[in-house]
Amino acid sequence: MTKRKARPLTEQEAMVAQFANFSVSASATFHPKLWRNGREPADMIVVIGRAMLFVNMTAGRSYFDDLAKHNIEQAEGRIRDWQGGLSIKGKNAFRDFSIDYNDIDAIAVVSVVSGPYAACCDHPLPGLSLPPKARLCTSLTTDVVEEIAKRGGGARDIIDLCKTLVGQGQVSQDAMLDRVRSRHAQLVNTAKAQIILEPQSMGQAMIAKRPVTWFEEFVHKLILPRGLDNVGLSFIADLDWSEVYNTAAFITRTAASMEYVVISEPIRWSEFGRTRKFGVIVSCDSKRLASQMNEYISLAEKREWRFTYVVSLSDIGPMELFSFKEGSKLMIETEL
Repeated sequence: MTKRKARPLTEQEAMVAQFANFSVSASATFHPKLWRNGREPADMIVVIGRAMLFVNMTAGRSYFDDLAKHNIEQAEGRIRDWQGGLSIKGKNAFRDFSIDYNDIDAIAVVSVVSGPYAACCDHPLPGLSLPPKARLCTSLTTDVVEEIAKRGGGARDIIDLCKTLVGQGQVSQDAMLDRVRSRHAQLVNTAKAQIILEPQSMGQAMIAKRPVTWFEEFVHKLILPRGLDNVGLSFIADLDWSEVYNTAAFITRTAASMEYVVISEPIRWSEFGRTRKFGVIVSCDSKRLASQMNEYISLAEKREWRFTYVVSLSDIGPMELFSFKEGSKLMIETEL
């Protein structure tokens, strides 16, 4: 029997697939189910804590203003339906979603356009029929959104990019792609500049059977973690490029500094996060780490870390542990 050929993905499906496969916000991203009135809430939803990216997409040969207007008017209508009592439901490979309007405090409306006249632009909120929960409204092109996703970027990297468009009028797709690539390269290079040596004694780091650096391995582990519960996934999905790369750089250089020498400080920690702080602990003495764990739990509570990432080193490689703070709205809310 001849195998049926798989149907090619639509542009909307391809965009969601990019986030599902590569983005740090993969666990928070889904394509919502149709409502009972037959309408689709959005083409893509990204929800982290009490914040949401509400993404609509359109493709065509129309002028940019017409494409953007179509997406924004659709978002205005769908958000009104949502306010009226409908719930946004869906699922991804990590979990199921059911989101009522009152579950969200901040909304970023993202219009994604594709076609010969596609461009990027901020849309000032005054004059739009969006609720006070809407904190920004922006058009980006499909290629720009996918470029962020394939480099591991997530919801906050999109929001940061959207903010750069305020007051700039229309910006071409090529200029925005250059902006994404330049910002990403700068953050990666700044993080790598902190690394003098890579660890050698604990074996070769591997991703999909391919040798990689420790820096690359820990970037991968932070962007696409496995085995976490919903609370943990929500925290990780809220990370941005800067936090991921600086965390991976700290773990790498700390592990390298602990090799082959008598360590006066067998446990070292550092704090990351621009506004939502988290802690990273690296240890080469698992027994001492276990005996002092209560001290580090107290430290995490005192400094209000939203999560603590523990890496314990041994001759067979690193062992990892995540500890998450639950119940604080402040700790899990993405700021827009």
